[in-house]
Amino acid sequence: MTFTARVETYVNVSSISSPYNFVLNKPSGTVEGDFLYAFFMTYKTSAVSVDSVPSGWTLIADRTVSTNYHFFLYYKVAGASEPTSYTWSLSTTAKLHAVCGCYTGGDFDPADPIDVFSDTQYITGNTICRAASMVVGAANSPLLFFGGLYHTSAKTFTKPTVPTSDWVEDDDAGSTTPDFWSTTCSMIWSGSGPTGDIDATISASDAQKHAFAVALNPLGGYPGPTPSAFNALEYDTEPPSAGWNKLAYLSEPPVPSSWNKLKYKP
Repeated sequence: MTFTARVETYVNVSSISSPYNFVLNKPSGTVEGDFLYAFFMTYKTSAVSVDSVPSGWTLIADRTVSTNYHFFLYYKVAGASEPTSYTWSLSTTAKLHAVCGCYTGGDFDPADPIDVFSDTQYITGNTICRAASMVVGAANSPLLFFGGLYHTSAKTFTKPTVPTSDWVEDDDAGSTTPDFWSTTCSMIWSGSGPTGDIDATISASDAQKHAFAVALNPLGGYPGPTPSAFNALEYDTEPPSAGWNKLAYLSEPPVPSSWNKLKYKP
């Protein structure tokens, strides 16, 4: 299985000038079918919103923390003719730290990439940067973790260890220009169901922080049955009873109530 990060691009500014645009460059080497993300955070003592989104980008989640700190996460599946850069527009001036990243590999479904995401505020003043537990629908799903915080001195992150220690820290960056610091981590999770709270560790305590987690749908959809996932399917005894066998079906998907009686003859 391959799910590999390309080199990220960044924007770090202390105050966006009118008309409040910023430009994220496409990561080098991006090809059609890659998973692109834009993770950015702003500081402003009033509301900040995104006024203009580049073509093809879709919002996963956004979060305002303690009024002043705003976190945004968008994604796009790269097309055949990707532009070299992407222009975003905000509603007002603000401090800004933005990251554009890219994952390449055949382990997510480009036609339906997003399974589920986590976006729950956790602002306890400690070293935990937390994405709350999410319920992943299928085994072998790529998982992504995006953590960010505001602090006037440099901070770094240690990758999560839940649901397993297989996380790879793909990016750990930031700048004292906007006073934001961020991390992006990835893994392929062989399990499914609840992940548990996904925590990165910050190098010093902080409360002005947020994290998103995202599970992508694995390529091919449902990864395939195990024997315990099968149930007996009743068969019709007519016509005829002799020579007909029982079938099996997966309990999900679809749910058993959506199935009708079937029969087959070898």
